[in-house]
Amino acid sequence: MALEVGLRLDPGPRAPARARRTLERFRSTVPDPLVERAELLVSEVVTNSVRHADLDPDDRIEVRMQGSPSMLRVDVIDPGPGFDPIDTEPHTGGGWGVWLLDHLATRWGMERDGQTHVWFELRPAVSVDPRQGRDGGTDHRDRGGASMGEKTDKAKGHVKETVGDMTDNERLEREGKRDRMGGELKGKAEDAKDKFGEGVDAAKDTLSDDD
Repeated sequence: MALEVGLRLDPGPRAPARARRTLERFRSTVPDPLVERAELLVSEVVTNSVRHADLDPDDRIEVRMQGSPSMLRVDVIDPGPGFDPIDTEPHTGGGWGVWLLDHLATRWGMERDGQTHVWFELRPAVSVDPRQGRDGGTDHRDRGGASMGEKTDKAKGHVKETVGDMTDNERLEREGKRDRMGGELKGKAEDAKDKFGEGVDAAKDTLSDDD
C-alpha cells in the first residue's frame, strides 16, 4: 500500500533533520535501503534550499514524499532561484548534493516555474526510460541506465578515491613490501650477529696468544 506524507519546513538549520526523520515513517512500507538513500538525498536537497535559495524567514520549503514497496519519491519545492543541474562535480566548498543525486537516485530532475522544484525517485531496479522528467522537467538520471546498486558502487568508488582507501592489491603490495623489509632486516641482524661472533673469537685468540 502506498504512503504519502507532506510537510512545510521553516528555512532554518533544523529543516534537513526534520525531513530526514519524516522518512522514518516509510520503513514499514519501503525497503530499508531505499529509505536510507532517501534520507541522505533529502538532507542534501533541503540543505541546498536552506543555504543557497536566499529564502526569507517567512518562506517555506515544501517536501512531498510518496512511497511503496517498489518506489520512493521525494519532491522539494522552494521559492528560490534554483541551481545549475549540469555542474555535478563536488569541490572543496561543497557541491555534494547534486553529485549524490546524479549517482544514487534512480531518476531525478529540477523544474523552475516561479519556484524551484527538485525531485528524485529511488527504485530497487531501473529500466531504461526516456530521459524525460515529470511534467516536462529535465530528468538527470545516469546516461547508462545503470542499476541503483551499480550507481551506489560508483559513488562508493568516488568516495574511496577521495579518502585514499587502499584496494586489496595495494594492501597486498604493502604487505609484500613489509615482508621483504622484514626479511632484509632479519638478514642484516644475522650478518651483524656473525660479525660480532667473529669479533669475539678473534679477541679470544688474541688473549690466548698473550698467555
